[in-house]
Amino acid sequence: MTEAVSIGSEPLTIEDVVRLARGVARPRITEDAETRARIEASVRFIEESLASGRAVYGITTGFGASAEFRVSPEIARAMPLNLLRYHGCGTGRLLGETEAAAVIAARVAPLARGAGGLPRLPAIDPGVPQARRLLVALEDALADPRRR
Repeated sequence: MTEAVSIGSEPLTIEDVVRLARGVARPRITEDAETRARIEASVRFIEESLASGRAVYGITTGFGASAEFRVSPEIARAMPLNLLRYHGCGTGRLLGETEAAAVIAARVAPLARGAGGLPRLPAIDPGVPQARRLLVALEDALADPRRR
């Protein structure tokens, strides 16, 4: 049986990231009430920041040299996808499967702990919290049996 690495309750170690990236361990998103509460608090923080116009780097402001500029809530909602697109058109070689899995693991861990400002996602299944759906999708990407 493949070992499980818990994601959400504690920070990942470098060894955890390596085991997940190599497919030696399977990710398991923590399901406890405390972790869910931290994720929900992160979602609320984003929503409140957008509603109030509070300056929050990279959420209601631009990035880098553009951080001094505030953005509208409409633009702020589009920024995560636009940032992904921006970084997706970089230069250099493509990451291999193991490297890409390590990046996913390293990004999922803080999101699963509620430390990353998760936005609400469009409703697909009202019975499943939206932030949780994102984490499960990333968990599934790490656990893809084609990588073994």
